Amino acid sequence: MFLEALDTSGNTKDARFIADFIIKIIEARGPANIVAVCMDGACISSFKFINDTYPHVFCFICPAHLLDNFLKNVFSDKEKIKMKSIEGDWDWGSSIFLDPFTEAWDIIKFVTHHSMPHSIFRDIAKDPKTWVETPSFCNLIRWGETRFASRLLMLQRYHSLRIVVESLVSNIEYKRWLASQDADKRRKGEEIRLTVQDHGHWENVWRAVRVLNPVLTVLRLTDGKTGATLGKVWGLCAELDALYRKEIDGID
Repeated sequence: MFLEALDTSGNTKDARFIADFIIKIIEARGPANIVAVCMDGACISSFKFINDTYPHVFCFICPAHLLDNFLKNVFSDKEKIKMKSIEGDWDWGSSIFLDPFTEAWDIIKFVTHHSMPHSIFRDIAKDPKTWVETPSFCNLIRWGETRFASRLLMLQRYHSLRIVVESLVSNIEYKRWLASQDADKRRKGEEIRLTVQDHGHWENVWRAVRVLNPVLTVLRLTDGKTGATLGKVWGLCAELDALYRKEIDGID
């Protein structure tokens, strides 16, 4: 049920401002009727002020935002990344997930930005002879900043269409099209062919999908229409924490 919106134009949306607005809403609806406040990670500094006034109200970060931010963090190669569950920054500095994403994104852009390769790709994907069991999809997913788990979803689909991507770069029609293009496109096409035919590339893509899929499972539950109790989400996030504390095959 939608209750209220506030025009914040001209206001500084700091922790105190956010807390005062939430406290006003709690008071208007009756403190006995409010048990929790859920906000995105940017509002975490306001939790203290809310709890100072109403200690019984449980304040927490939206799990979907939290898990999406975790995926964004590990798909970067920043030396330090912020983790909401610990104090300060966390040492990262790894491109173990960023590299396969970047390579896959280059290939997907090249295919989908050019009508001829894209058309040939879809023809191959729709051809029953391509598959042992024909999937229900034939299109690549493009990454988008505003979509939850977008990088991982893109890699999932890309990996599931591996046979189509590999067939495309060896397709006669595609090769004829590429030969007729300018030098820059031919050079890019050759770079893509080498990546697609590199078994190590696909191993890296699959590692990212395999290692991060459990996060996506929980995120879908938190952002889905089936509903999830906070206790269930809390338990699943604890399982993720335990999973990533263990040694993971293929990652030092």
